[in-house]
Amino acid sequence: MDEHGLQEGLTKSGLVLGDALTKRAIVTESDYHNWVSILEAGNAEGRRLRPTVVFTGDCLQEQWFPERFPYWGYDVSETGWANQAVCLKWLRETFLPSTKPKNPLHWRLLIVDGFAGHISVQFRFMALFHKVQILYLPPHSSHVTQPFDVGVFSPAKSAFKRLAKKYAAFNATGPIHKQRFIEIYKEATDIAITSRNIRAGFKGAGIWPISLEKALGKVVAPSNPPAENPAPGTPQHQRISSQTIPYTPKEGNELIDQIRKLQSAQKGYERDLRNLAMKTAEELEEIRRAKELKIEKEDRKRKRQAEKQESREKNDTIVVADESRS
Repeated sequence: MDEHGLQEGLTKSGLVLGDALTKRAIVTESDYHNWVSILEAGNAEGRRLRPTVVFTGDCLQEQWFPERFPYWGYDVSETGWANQAVCLKWLRETFLPSTKPKNPLHWRLLIVDGFAGHISVQFRFMALFHKVQILYLPPHSSHVTQPFDVGVFSPAKSAFKRLAKKYAAFNATGPIHKQRFIEIYKEATDIAITSRNIRAGFKGAGIWPISLEKALGKVVAPSNPPAENPAPGTPQHQRISSQTIPYTPKEGNELIDQIRKLQSAQKGYERDLRNLAMKTAEELEEIRRAKELKIEKEDRKRKRQAEKQESREKNDTIVVADESRS
């Protein structure tokens, strides 16, 4: 599951019709640019689940939809981005019924990006209840590990901007923009979000077929100023130190350094690389779980305080009632 955003009225420069006697033709673009995000999901076989379109607003309105609109999910939020309520609704109404296995004892895998702020406790509970294992990708890595970011969203956005160009010369109100957005996005995704592109995204991200090298090979070390060249000297005898022992990297340049050391060793490279990735994933999972436990602890504390306050208010009400009777 992944999310990307577009603006209503967003277009791409292109050829337009104009007067042959003039050097330029002016195209009027609308200044209506509300944000819309779309939740997309698919599997390694190239199957795409129905998307969920999230408009900016307080509630869905009938006038936003054309006479014939696709059977998708539609929702709203204050920012136009998916929030916890939108994601929970997507899990309940889209993912669970669309991926129901023939054998109810079989588990399903749901891959989400490292930013799990919109994955609530209720979301995780519902997923676990229905035998859905959630896999969190490493933070800030969706551009190399998320299949839809790798092979799907870029051609989809290009097709959307190209198709939206034909509406640029017409003034339109907000509801008309939303109607056109749905129509254009439907046409653009029919062109770009294909089974072939989805499979290519999973392959390019190294998720299926499984290939750690696909993602790790795209990691870019942060740009640092070049170090000064040391003065020439007599080479010293190389000794094995603790720096040659693999350790859990904390920054991008440390990860690059680890990969280069493992590559130079040759023997056991793939085994050590997998162990390094697994150890990093385990520590990230421990950090994420610690944050979750802290949030749950604070929620329980607030709940107890609220219950105590409610109990005190209730007792005060009873005392006042007894005094009034007397």
